[in-house]
Amino acid sequence: MDELCHASVHDGIKTCRAKKVEKWKHNDTDDLRRRLEIWFYETKGTSQSNVIVTVESLYSMDGDIAPLKEIVEVLEEFGGRAVLVVDEAHATGVFGAQGRGLVSAMKLETRVFARLTTFGKALGCHGAVVLGSAALRSYLINYARPLVYSTFLPTHGLLAIRSAYEIMMDEAEDLQMRVQRLIDHFRAEIGSSLPQPAHILPSTTPIQGIVVPGNAQTSRLALLLRERGFDVRPIRSPTVPKGVERVRVCIHAHNTVEEVEELAKAVKWAVQVVVRDAAQPQSTDQAEVASSIHPIPRL
Repeated sequence: MDELCHASVHDGIKTCRAKKVEKWKHNDTDDLRRRLEIWFYETKGTSQSNVIVTVESLYSMDGDIAPLKEIVEVLEEFGGRAVLVVDEAHATGVFGAQGRGLVSAMKLETRVFARLTTFGKALGCHGAVVLGSAALRSYLINYARPLVYSTFLPTHGLLAIRSAYEIMMDEAEDLQMRVQRLIDHFRAEIGSSLPQPAHILPSTTPIQGIVVPGNAQTSRLALLLRERGFDVRPIRSPTVPKGVERVRVCIHAHNTVEEVEELAKAVKWAVQVVVRDAAQPQSTDQAEVASSIHPIPRL
Protein backbone atom coordinates (compact mmCIF):
# COMPACT_ATOMS: atom_id res chain seq x y z
CA MET A 1 0.00 0.00 0.00
CA ASP A 2 1.03 3.61 -0.49
CA GLU A 3 2.82 4.82 2.65
CA LEU A 4 0.35 7.71 3.10
CA CYS A 5 -2.83 5.63 2.97
CA HIS A 6 -5.39 6.63 5.59
CA ALA A 7 -5.75 4.83 8.92
CA SER A 8 -8.96 3.16 7.74
CA VAL A 9 -6.96 1.38 5.03
CA HIS A 10 -4.56 0.08 7.69
CA ASP A 11 -7.51 -1.19 9.73
CA GLY A 12 -8.99 -2.92 6.70
CA ILE A 13 -5.71 -4.66 5.92
CA LYS A 14 -5.57 -6.01 9.48
CA THR A 15 -8.83 -7.89 8.90
CA CYS A 16 -7.85 -9.40 5.53
CA ARG A 17 -5.93 -12.61 4.79
CA ALA A 18 -2.76 -10.99 3.48
CA LYS A 19 0.40 -12.98 4.12
CA LYS A 20 2.53 -9.85 4.02
CA VAL A 21 1.93 -6.09 4.11
CA GLU A 22 4.44 -3.73 2.55
CA LYS A 23 4.45 0.04 2.04
CA TRP A 24 5.81 1.74 -1.04
CA LYS A 25 6.97 5.34 -1.35
CA HIS A 26 4.16 7.83 -1.77
CA ASN A 27 3.09 8.17 -5.41
CA ASP A 28 6.42 6.66 -6.54
CA THR A 29 5.63 4.23 -9.35
CA ASP A 30 9.29 3.29 -9.78
CA ASP A 31 9.43 2.12 -6.17
CA LEU A 32 6.15 0.25 -6.64
CA ARG A 33 7.51 -1.57 -9.70
CA ARG A 34 10.76 -2.46 -7.92
CA ARG A 35 8.93 -3.92 -4.91
CA LEU A 36 6.60 -5.94 -7.15
CA GLU A 37 9.55 -7.35 -9.12
CA ILE A 38 11.23 -8.44 -5.89
CA TRP A 39 8.01 -9.99 -4.53
CA PHE A 40 7.22 -11.98 -7.67
CA TYR A 41 10.81 -13.21 -7.89
CA GLU A 42 10.79 -14.35 -4.25
CA THR A 43 7.39 -16.07 -4.52
CA LYS A 44 7.81 -17.62 -7.95
CA GLY A 45 6.11 -21.00 -8.10
CA THR A 46 4.18 -20.53 -4.84
CA SER A 47 0.54 -19.79 -4.07
CA GLN A 48 1.42 -16.42 -2.49
CA SER A 49 2.16 -14.56 -5.70
CA ASN A 50 -0.97 -12.39 -5.99
CA VAL A 51 -0.75 -8.76 -4.84
CA ILE A 52 -3.41 -6.18 -3.98
CA VAL A 53 -2.16 -2.58 -4.26
CA THR A 54 -4.11 0.05 -2.31
CA VAL A 55 -4.12 3.81 -2.85
CA GLU A 56 -6.26 6.86 -2.24
CA SER A 57 -7.18 8.76 -5.37
CA LEU A 58 -7.16 12.01 -3.38
CA TYR A 59 -5.06 11.85 -0.21
CA SER A 60 -6.80 13.08 2.89
CA MET A 61 -3.84 14.68 4.68
CA ASP A 62 -1.76 16.26 1.88
CA GLY A 63 -4.56 16.89 -0.62
CA ASP A 64 -2.51 15.51 -3.51
CA ILE A 65 -3.66 13.11 -6.22
CA ALA A 66 -2.43 9.60 -6.99
CA PRO A 67 -0.97 9.00 -10.48
CA LEU A 68 -3.65 6.41 -11.16
CA LYS A 69 -2.97 5.89 -14.86
CA GLU A 70 0.74 5.31 -14.26
CA ILE A 71 0.00 2.93 -11.36
CA VAL A 72 -2.41 0.91 -13.49
CA GLU A 73 0.18 0.67 -16.26
CA VAL A 74 2.79 -0.65 -13.81
CA LEU A 75 0.42 -3.29 -12.47
CA GLU A 76 -0.54 -4.44 -15.97
CA GLU A 77 3.12 -5.27 -16.60
CA PHE A 78 2.65 -8.25 -14.25
CA GLY A 79 -0.08 -9.98 -16.20
CA GLY A 80 -2.98 -9.77 -13.77
CA ARG A 81 -1.03 -10.92 -10.71
CA ALA A 82 -1.27 -7.41 -9.18
CA VAL A 83 -4.59 -5.55 -8.90
CA LEU A 84 -5.55 -2.09 -7.70
CA VAL A 85 -7.99 -1.00 -4.98
CA VAL A 86 -8.72 2.74 -4.92
CA ASP A 87 -10.22 4.64 -1.99
CA GLU A 88 -12.26 7.44 -3.59
CA ALA A 89 -13.63 8.82 -0.31
CA HIS A 90 -12.30 12.35 -0.84
CA ALA A 91 -12.62 12.39 -4.65
CA THR A 92 -16.31 11.50 -4.85
CA GLY A 93 -18.30 14.57 -5.83
CA VAL A 94 -15.18 16.68 -6.30
CA PHE A 95 -13.95 15.04 -9.52
CA GLY A 96 -15.45 13.41 -12.57
CA ALA A 97 -18.69 13.78 -14.49
CA GLN A 98 -21.64 13.74 -12.05
CA GLY A 99 -19.10 13.55 -9.22
CA ARG A 100 -18.11 9.97 -10.02
CA GLY A 101 -14.51 10.39 -8.82
CA LEU A 102 -11.03 10.29 -10.32
CA VAL A 103 -11.10 6.69 -11.56
CA SER A 104 -14.09 7.56 -13.71
CA ALA A 105 -12.60 10.91 -14.75
CA MET A 106 -9.51 9.06 -16.01
CA LYS A 107 -11.65 6.35 -17.69
CA LEU A 108 -10.00 3.57 -15.67
CA GLU A 109 -13.12 1.81 -14.38
CA THR A 110 -12.42 -1.43 -16.27
CA ARG A 111 -8.74 -1.46 -15.27
CA VAL A 112 -9.25 -1.07 -11.52
CA PHE A 113 -10.14 -4.10 -9.39
CA ALA A 114 -12.22 -2.23 -6.80
CA ARG A 115 -13.23 1.27 -5.78
CA LEU A 116 -14.52 2.46 -2.43
CA THR A 117 -16.93 5.38 -2.56
CA THR A 118 -18.23 6.93 0.63
CA PHE A 119 -21.72 8.29 1.24
CA GLY A 120 -20.19 10.75 3.68
CA LYS A 121 -17.87 13.63 2.78
CA ALA A 122 -19.36 15.33 -0.33
CA LEU A 123 -22.70 13.50 -0.11
CA GLY A 124 -23.21 14.40 3.54
CA CYS A 125 -24.76 11.05 4.48
CA HIS A 126 -23.50 7.87 6.13
CA GLY A 127 -22.07 4.59 4.86
CA ALA A 128 -20.06 3.54 1.82
CA VAL A 129 -20.09 1.20 -1.18
CA VAL A 130 -17.49 -1.00 -2.87
CA LEU A 131 -17.64 -1.04 -6.69
CA GLY A 132 -16.25 -4.07 -8.45
CA SER A 133 -17.06 -7.31 -10.25
CA ALA A 134 -19.92 -9.69 -9.46
CA ALA A 135 -17.38 -12.16 -8.05
CA LEU A 136 -15.98 -9.51 -5.71
CA ARG A 137 -19.49 -8.57 -4.60
CA SER A 138 -20.33 -12.18 -3.80
CA TYR A 139 -17.07 -12.65 -1.92
CA LEU A 140 -17.59 -9.55 0.25
CA ILE A 141 -21.19 -10.46 1.05
CA ASN A 142 -20.03 -13.83 2.36
CA TYR A 143 -16.63 -13.07 3.88
CA ALA A 144 -16.38 -9.37 4.84
CA ARG A 145 -16.95 -9.52 8.59
CA PRO A 146 -17.47 -5.76 9.10
CA LEU A 147 -20.26 -5.94 6.50
CA VAL A 148 -21.78 -9.27 7.54
CA TYR A 149 -22.00 -8.32 11.21
CA SER A 150 -23.02 -4.68 10.84
CA THR A 151 -26.53 -3.28 11.15
CA PHE A 152 -28.01 -2.44 7.76
CA LEU A 153 -28.63 1.20 6.84
CA PRO A 154 -32.14 2.36 7.75
CA THR A 155 -34.63 3.31 5.06
CA HIS A 156 -34.35 7.03 5.76
CA GLY A 157 -30.58 6.76 5.35
CA LEU A 158 -30.98 5.11 1.94
CA LEU A 159 -33.45 7.81 0.88
CA ALA A 160 -30.99 10.51 1.94
CA ILE A 161 -28.24 8.84 -0.10
CA ARG A 162 -30.49 8.61 -3.18
CA SER A 163 -31.46 12.26 -2.82
CA ALA A 164 -27.81 13.29 -2.47
CA TYR A 165 -26.93 11.38 -5.62
CA GLU A 166 -29.77 12.99 -7.55
CA ILE A 167 -28.51 16.43 -6.59
CA MET A 168 -24.88 15.52 -7.31
CA MET A 169 -25.69 14.08 -10.73
CA ASP A 170 -27.47 17.32 -11.69
CA GLU A 171 -25.18 19.89 -10.09
CA ALA A 172 -21.71 18.33 -9.66
CA GLU A 173 -19.99 20.06 -12.56
CA ASP A 174 -21.15 23.56 -11.54
CA LEU A 175 -20.21 22.94 -7.91
CA GLN A 176 -16.81 21.55 -8.94
CA MET A 177 -16.03 24.70 -10.92
CA ARG A 178 -17.15 26.88 -8.05
CA VAL A 179 -15.03 25.09 -5.44
CA GLN A 180 -12.01 25.14 -7.77
CA ARG A 181 -12.32 28.93 -8.13
CA LEU A 182 -12.43 29.22 -4.34
CA ILE A 183 -9.35 27.00 -3.97
CA ASP A 184 -7.40 29.06 -6.50
CA HIS A 185 -8.49 32.27 -4.78
CA PHE A 186 -7.48 30.99 -1.35
CA ARG A 187 -4.02 29.98 -2.55
CA ALA A 188 -3.56 33.30 -4.35
CA GLU A 189 -4.50 35.16 -1.16
CA ILE A 190 -2.01 33.10 0.90
CA GLY A 191 0.69 33.45 -1.77
CA SER A 192 4.25 33.09 -0.50
CA SER A 193 3.71 35.31 2.52
CA LEU A 194 3.94 32.68 5.27
CA PRO A 195 7.10 33.02 7.38
CA GLN A 196 9.45 30.04 7.39
CA PRO A 197 9.33 27.25 8.44
CA ALA A 198 5.55 27.50 7.91
CA HIS A 199 4.25 26.83 4.42
CA ILE A 200 1.18 25.74 2.51
CA LEU A 201 1.21 22.29 0.93
CA PRO A 202 1.14 22.18 -2.91
CA SER A 203 -2.47 21.05 -3.28
CA THR A 204 -4.97 22.14 -5.91
CA THR A 205 -7.82 20.21 -4.26
CA PRO A 206 -10.27 21.22 -1.51
CA ILE A 207 -7.88 19.82 1.12
CA GLN A 208 -5.37 22.56 2.00
CA GLY A 209 -2.65 22.02 4.59
CA ILE A 210 -0.95 24.86 6.49
CA VAL A 211 2.25 23.32 7.85
CA VAL A 212 3.67 24.68 11.10
CA PRO A 213 6.18 22.18 12.52
CA GLY A 214 5.57 21.02 16.09
CA ASN A 215 2.47 19.64 17.77
CA ALA A 216 2.15 22.53 20.19
CA GLN A 217 2.56 25.13 17.43
CA THR A 218 0.00 23.41 15.18
CA SER A 219 -2.49 23.14 18.03
CA ARG A 220 -2.08 26.81 18.85
CA LEU A 221 -2.53 27.80 15.20
CA ALA A 222 -5.81 25.87 15.07
CA LEU A 223 -6.94 27.45 18.34
CA LEU A 224 -6.25 30.97 17.08
CA LEU A 225 -8.19 30.30 13.89
CA ARG A 226 -11.13 28.79 15.75
CA GLU A 227 -11.22 31.87 17.97
CA ARG A 228 -11.64 33.85 14.73
CA GLY A 229 -14.65 31.67 13.85
CA PHE A 230 -13.07 29.14 11.47
CA ASP A 231 -13.76 25.44 12.02
CA VAL A 232 -10.31 23.93 11.40
CA ARG A 233 -8.44 21.14 13.16
CA PRO A 234 -4.77 20.43 13.92
CA ILE A 235 -3.23 17.28 12.44
CA ARG A 236 -0.33 16.29 14.68
CA SER A 237 2.33 13.62 14.66
CA PRO A 238 2.15 10.65 14.65
CA THR A 239 -0.96 11.05 12.44
CA VAL A 240 1.43 12.81 10.04
CA PRO A 241 5.24 12.58 10.16
CA LYS A 242 7.06 14.66 12.75
CA GLY A 243 8.04 18.04 11.35
CA VAL A 244 5.12 18.38 8.94
CA GLU A 245 2.30 18.85 11.43
CA ARG A 246 -0.39 21.00 9.92
CA VAL A 247 -3.76 22.68 10.21
CA ARG A 248 -6.07 21.03 7.69
CA VAL A 249 -8.48 23.28 5.82
CA CYS A 250 -11.34 21.92 3.70
CA ILE A 251 -12.87 24.36 1.24
CA HIS A 252 -16.51 23.75 0.32
CA ALA A 253 -18.65 24.85 -2.60
CA HIS A 254 -21.03 26.60 -0.20
CA ASN A 255 -18.26 28.87 1.07
CA THR A 256 -18.21 32.44 -0.22
CA VAL A 257 -15.35 34.45 -1.68
CA GLU A 258 -15.56 36.74 1.35
CA GLU A 259 -15.22 33.78 3.73
CA VAL A 260 -12.18 32.49 1.86
CA GLU A 261 -10.55 35.92 1.92
CA GLU A 262 -11.18 36.28 5.66
CA LEU A 263 -9.76 32.81 6.25
CA ALA A 264 -6.61 33.66 4.28
CA LYS A 265 -6.14 36.85 6.29
CA ALA A 266 -6.63 34.97 9.54
CA VAL A 267 -4.16 32.25 8.50
CA LYS A 268 -1.45 34.76 7.63
CA TRP A 269 -1.94 36.61 10.93
CA ALA A 270 -2.10 33.48 13.08
CA VAL A 271 0.93 31.85 11.44
CA GLN A 272 3.00 34.98 12.05
CA VAL A 273 2.00 34.96 15.72
CA VAL A 274 2.80 31.26 16.17
CA VAL A 275 6.14 31.37 14.32
CA ARG A 276 7.19 34.55 16.14
CA ASP A 277 6.35 33.16 19.56
CA ALA A 278 7.96 29.77 18.79
CA ALA A 279 11.23 31.58 18.07
CA GLN A 280 11.21 33.22 21.51
CA PRO A 281 12.35 31.42 24.69
CA GLN A 282 9.39 30.11 26.69
CA SER A 283 9.01 30.00 30.43
CA THR A 284 8.14 26.65 31.99
CA ASP A 285 4.52 27.78 32.52
CA GLN A 286 4.15 28.85 28.87
CA ALA A 287 5.57 25.55 27.62
CA GLU A 288 3.15 23.61 29.79
CA VAL A 289 0.19 25.62 28.48
CA ALA A 290 1.29 25.14 24.84
CA SER A 291 1.81 21.42 25.22
CA SER A 292 -1.60 20.96 26.85
CA ILE A 293 -3.57 22.21 23.81
CA HIS A 294 -4.52 18.95 22.12
CA PRO A 295 -7.99 18.99 20.51
CA ILE A 296 -8.84 15.79 18.64
CA PRO A 297 -8.25 16.13 14.86
CA ARG A 298 -11.27 15.78 12.58
CA LEU A 299 -10.17 13.58 9.66
